Amino acid sequence: MVSKSLSLAFTMAAVIASPQAAASSLTVPNIFTSGTATSASEMNANFTAVKAAIDDNNTRISSTQSATNSFQGFSSGTSTGGVGLITLGNLCSSSFAGSHVCTTQEFATSSYASATGLSGDAWIQPTYSFVGSSNALDAVSGVAGTTPSFTCRGWTQSASINDKALTVSSVGKFVIQVCSTPRAVACCI
Repeated sequence: MVSKSLSLAFTMAAVIASPQAAASSLTVPNIFTSGTATSASEMNANFTAVKAAIDDNNTRISSTQSATNSFQGFSSGTSTGGVGLITLGNLCSSSFAGSHVCTTQEFATSSYASATGLSGDAWIQPTYSFVGSSNALDAVSGVAGTTPSFTCRGWTQSASINDKALTVSSVGKFVIQVCSTPRAVACCI
């Protein structure tokens, strides 16, 4: 049982450290063979090597993710919320080349230094931490509401005063507002 667990642990470490994943390399200091005794220090050395490779990969992944989340600003054009996600995305890409509608997570982890067009408020995609049959909670803002009230029923409804979606203000406040009012879109790269 122990040898199967060790085999699985080292196989997982080898996959994590594979060149296809552009991960750091892993050199296992001790190789064990069936029927020979191992020492705690040899096992600990192997686990230390695996931990170091995993920690290095975590640092690489974190720096890559933070480098890719960049809030650009609010789109120059506006739209009601019920026009579809592609239309909202096109408002972003016409204002900021290569951008898309931000999620609340992207917005919260971005730099705001070079953001432009920040006035009023803008549509933003929620990052759900909970979605039930009728209720939802955005993980970043803490705003709670009915499931359809976060995205104008999937960015498809704008006529009814009851249809609402999540917005972010120019100072970073998150509020659920009616879909029928034209707004800018929060754009990220």
